[in-house]
Amino acid sequence: MKARPATQADVAELAGVSRGLVSLALSGGGRMSQHTRERILSAARALNYQPHSAAAELAGGDSHRLILVLPYLDNPYFDQLSRALRKAAEKVGYSLLVMVSDRVPEREQEVIRQVLQMRPAGVIFAGITLDTGAVMELSQRINLCLLDRQLGDNTVWVTRMDEIAAATQVIRHLAEQGYSHLYFATPTSARMEPIVYERLEACQLVAAQERVPFKILKSHWDCQANLELLTKSHDAGHCAIIAFNDLLAIDYAAAVYRSDWRMGPDVGMVSYDNTRMAAHPEFALSSIDQNLEKMAALSVKALVDPPSPAPQMQLIEPFLQVRASSLRSATTS
Repeated sequence: MKARPATQADVAELAGVSRGLVSLALSGGGRMSQHTRERILSAARALNYQPHSAAAELAGGDSHRLILVLPYLDNPYFDQLSRALRKAAEKVGYSLLVMVSDRVPEREQEVIRQVLQMRPAGVIFAGITLDTGAVMELSQRINLCLLDRQLGDNTVWVTRMDEIAAATQVIRHLAEQGYSHLYFATPTSARMEPIVYERLEACQLVAAQERVPFKILKSHWDCQANLELLTKSHDAGHCAIIAFNDLLAIDYAAAVYRSDWRMGPDVGMVSYDNTRMAAHPEFALSSIDQNLEKMAALSVKALVDPPSPAPQMQLIEPFLQVRASSLRSATTS
C-alpha cells in the first residue's frame, strides 16, 4: 500500500514538539531556540515532508493560483487554450488549475462552490451557463475573466477574439474564391453557447454587408443530411460551409468524403480555432487562429496585474490560416 504524505502532526511527533511550533518553524517564524528549530527541520527532512501549498495560501490570504473552468474536454481547442494559459501563468509566478463543468448547471454550481472555497487569485471561464446577472454577482466575490461572451458594461474582464474581424476575413476570402452561397453550421442544441450566437451574428452581418447569400444549416440534422441538401440545391463549386469550430468541421469533412464532392473544388469549408486537427493533411482545413498566446497573456494579466482600475474588454485580432479546404482551385491526390 502506498504510504500517505507526511503531515505537520507527523513532524511534531517525531521532533517531540507541538504542531503549532512545527508550523512556525517551517514558515521561518516563531520564537524558539535554534536547537529546537533544527530538530523540527531535521524531522521534516527525514519524513520528506512537503508543505500543502493551497492550505498555506489560504492561511496567508495570498494565493498564487489561477483556475480555468472549461465547459468540456472533447474539443482540442481547450487543450491548446489550457497549455497557453498555464505557460502565461507560470511566467508570472502563478500556477493554473483546470476544472470542468460539463455545461451542466448543477455541476457548474458545484465547480463554482469549490472555486470559492479555494480562494484563487482569479478564475477564467471559457464557457459558462450563468446568465449575465449571475456572472455580475459572482464577480463581486472573486476576480473573473470571461472568454466566451461579450458583456454590455465594463464590470468583468473579458478577453476574446474580435468576431467581426474574423467574420470579415472568412466571408471575404470565400467570396474571393468564387463561392456564391454560404452556409453557417452550428453545433447541436446541447452545445449552443453564447459564443455560437455571437459568431453567427457576426457572420450574418458581414455577409449582408458584402452582399453574399447566407443561410444557417439545420442544427437538428446530421452533417450528412445537411450536405445532401447542399448537393441537391447547388452545382459543385458554388457553396461553402462556415463551421462554428474545427471539431464540427471535421464531421462535415467526413460527410464530404462519403459523397461524390471534394472539399475545396466542390464545396468550400472554413472553421474556427486552428487546432492541430485543422492542419492535418487529411483535412487541411482553413481555420481562424485566435492567437491563444496573446489571449492567455492578457487574461492572466487582467487577473494578477490589471492594466486599468476598471475591467475592460480586450479584443484580439484573429488570423485566417488558409488551406486547401477553401480553395476552389485546390487539387486532390
